[in-house]
Amino acid sequence: MSGEHSGKFSLFVLVFSVTVAVLWMPDFPRVVSMKTADAELKFSGGGRRLNLQKPDVDERFVYEVMQNYDETVNRFLAKSLIAGHLEASYQYLYMSNIFARSDVALPGFAKFFQKASNTELNNAQFLLSYINKRGGFYEFRDIDRPSVFTFVEKEDLAIESLGKALHLETVIYQRLTKIHERVERKGDAHLSHTLQDHFLEQKVDFIKELKDHIARLSIMKPGQYDQAVYLYDREI
Repeated sequence: MSGEHSGKFSLFVLVFSVTVAVLWMPDFPRVVSMKTADAELKFSGGGRRLNLQKPDVDERFVYEVMQNYDETVNRFLAKSLIAGHLEASYQYLYMSNIFARSDVALPGFAKFFQKASNTELNNAQFLLSYINKRGGFYEFRDIDRPSVFTFVEKEDLAIESLGKALHLETVIYQRLTKIHERVERKGDAHLSHTLQDHFLEQKVDFIKELKDHIARLSIMKPGQYDQAVYLYDREI
């Protein structure tokens, strides 16, 4: 009996000690995955719907997927970059159709500028999809009409068109670098990578290609230029 009472007493002491230790255990700081100042997670509708407290942003943005996507950057992308790509696509489409005319008949240049037009249109569509991915918005607006070339000086049409394309690509590249600088300051790593990987490399390569074409045609110009353009059209 003495042994049984001793065992019960020891068990009671153990339970009592554990209870006291739990009650007097100090509170440790709660580990959170993000600062509550940035977003406080709340659940409604039986815990099925996740709401994020929105900061003071334009209601047209989808804040839940913005991350650190900047409103000003969204405006630059919409008003400057997308518009620039659409204007370039429109201009190149015009050039392509000029070269495809029966009184010009340079199918190589026509295909060259048709491909450039498609590339710029794809760039604009890519940016529209990207803005949606990052919770931004885009308002469609008018774009400038293409620069019209006269047929009086059509012997210089090839160089004139390539020069216009070089100017457009340089302007777009400058816009890209300005937007990229702001994105870097805002710390938006995803958009920074997208601009570098999808756009900047493409523009650098195409600017070099356009300048090479202009240089080669300029060398040919003092001689039989018409024949030179005809032969060059078969290679471009």
